[in-house]
Amino acid sequence: MKRNIISVCFVILFLFGCKSFPPAGQNEASSFNFVVMGDNRPANTFRPEQPYIYHKVVKKAVSLNPVLILNTGDLVLGYDALSPEKASEEFNDFEKATAPIREKNIPLYITMGNHAGYTEFARDDFAARYKNENTGELYCSVDVQNCHFVILCSELENEAAQITGRQLEWLEEDLKQADGKHIFVLLHRPLYPKIKHLEDSLNQYPEKRDALACLFKQYNVDMVFVGHVHVYNFSVVDGLGQIIAGGSGAPLAGMIDDGGFNHFFNVIVNGDHIDYRLIPLQNEVALATQLIRENRFQGALSLAKKAAGTQPNHPMPNIIAAVGYKLI
Repeated sequence: MKRNIISVCFVILFLFGCKSFPPAGQNEASSFNFVVMGDNRPANTFRPEQPYIYHKVVKKAVSLNPVLILNTGDLVLGYDALSPEKASEEFNDFEKATAPIREKNIPLYITMGNHAGYTEFARDDFAARYKNENTGELYCSVDVQNCHFVILCSELENEAAQITGRQLEWLEEDLKQADGKHIFVLLHRPLYPKIKHLEDSLNQYPEKRDALACLFKQYNVDMVFVGHVHVYNFSVVDGLGQIIAGGSGAPLAGMIDDGGFNHFFNVIVNGDHIDYRLIPLQNEVALATQLIRENRFQGALSLAKKAAGTQPNHPMPNIIAAVGYKLI
């Protein structure tokens, strides 16, 4: 492994409010930072809007001034996109919530999630918007200073849950060209799933998964970033590091101890020093909803008001506030 120092800062008190990390690069001209987020899709057809917490993730991420942002996929619900119009509506809502990133001209690289592959309309809309202009494919790579970023697609037609065929050939050639750089890989389905999706990740085809892992290790990949499971998880399997960063808004999997909390990653690169910073975020809407279930209406109302102040135009804080008022 080329990385000399890897630190994962997991400060659970951040969930209850503590100061954010300062933007990287202020003291070292050669240093820079990037962000990893994703799995921000709506909860279900009854709540079709982009989740409140995704808006908060975007705002916090933009404040860090990253050189690029990686999204682990599952931007939309997808399975209800039964027409081109419905698919377009869902992706338009994602782009509306993502506007602060676009307005700052921060490059955003998105890997396709399985939810975008549920219908042909969702798949076509995703490809039309996010297919790479240089490769003409749903996979690509980009260099930033001494780092090489590889965006793969685990959802190609007839190749779901695997990296194979032309994509694998392209990947091997691409990694050869990245010799000497720090290498970060992004894809949706984990090589090594945790908590959920234990049967439909890349381990669904263990021989192909193992061959991919060997390729990553052969070219000294620093870290593989994935989503699909709506948790935070860091693991090292036979020398290969994997971070599951699936906490940007989709319904969480597991308890807090399992990594079931909203978060994103800020990665700071300064020469050979790589600092992986886990950024947990408080989700006032989720907490207020839980307090209503517990008949703690005044507390729910206070959190709803706080959420409304953070994201005034989002419907959920206002709905919860209305419910809180009525129940009180």
